[in-house]
Amino acid sequence: MSVLISVIIPIYNVEPYLSDCIESVIKQTYTNLQIILIDDGSPDKCGNICDMYAEKDSRITVIHKKNGGLSDARNAGLDIATGKYVTFIDSDDAVALDMVEYLYEMMCESDADITVCQPETFSDEIPEIKWQDQRTETITGTEKCLEYYFKSKLIKSVAWGKLYKTDMFENVRYPFGKLNEDEFTTYRLIALASKISVGFSKKYFYRIRGGSIMRGAFSMRCLDRIEAAIERKEFIDTNFPKLSLYAKSSIVHSVNSCSVKLIASDEPIEKYNEVISEFQKIYHQYEKFFLRGPNSLRSKVFSVFAFLNLRLWIKICRKMRLFNN
Repeated sequence: MSVLISVIIPIYNVEPYLSDCIESVIKQTYTNLQIILIDDGSPDKCGNICDMYAEKDSRITVIHKKNGGLSDARNAGLDIATGKYVTFIDSDDAVALDMVEYLYEMMCESDADITVCQPETFSDEIPEIKWQDQRTETITGTEKCLEYYFKSKLIKSVAWGKLYKTDMFENVRYPFGKLNEDEFTTYRLIALASKISVGFSKKYFYRIRGGSIMRGAFSMRCLDRIEAAIERKEFIDTNFPKLSLYAKSSIVHSVNSCSVKLIASDEPIEKYNEVISEFQKIYHQYEKFFLRGPNSLRSKVFSVFAFLNLRLWIKICRKMRLFNN
């Protein structure tokens, strides 16, 4: 008898995409699923769509709740998840029909705590990947798992595209009200893992759309990502000091991302003088670690110019129309 796997899908204002997502889950080749749809107070017809699918498929449980954000919705799903393993899917995305089976088989073969697949981006039609990279890598030892997380691009901080042992969430939850909530949480889960298996196959389909959180314009909430990176550094300094270089380097990576959003913003630079000053302090404090870390040459060049004079660098990039959305 196959074990039960919980699939948690937080849902808010994604009516045009929701059926694609749910269909890709109910058609999974691995069938022993608890499918948890969390209608997070969606103002469109998402709640009705969830109820319609629940009438068709007994594996589906629907939670209708007041809007509390992505973290709150994921946590609501975790509170009722009964599967031995759990995975998360964002409701505007879709997954390959064998994604759960793929992640579960890796879990069984390696006795891992977390398994990971790779994403493929799309905008309109759900992609069909005709050739898949069959390679896998298994990392053993908690410190080695964290080092791999920092150094490799194959384990991203996002919640999705992974299968976790559900009991790892016994004392871990997503932070309420934060943007980039995964950045506060994924490293803590990896720090609980003694073994992680990483697959190279693309089984998660990430939809690119203008209104998504990942591609949104700059706002003060973007600073949550930097807050998460600083929290991560403090956690690593305390528990895994040998990895401090990577944690410090990741702070500049987060500031780079926020700076790019500032460059792409149409708002006057003067509106963010205090923010830019804070960013400048972070560059001065952590730039040497970023240059020593496992970062691309392009990102290092960006950070050097930002380190020298971020305000001027933003003006130059805007004038040259670099990083425009």
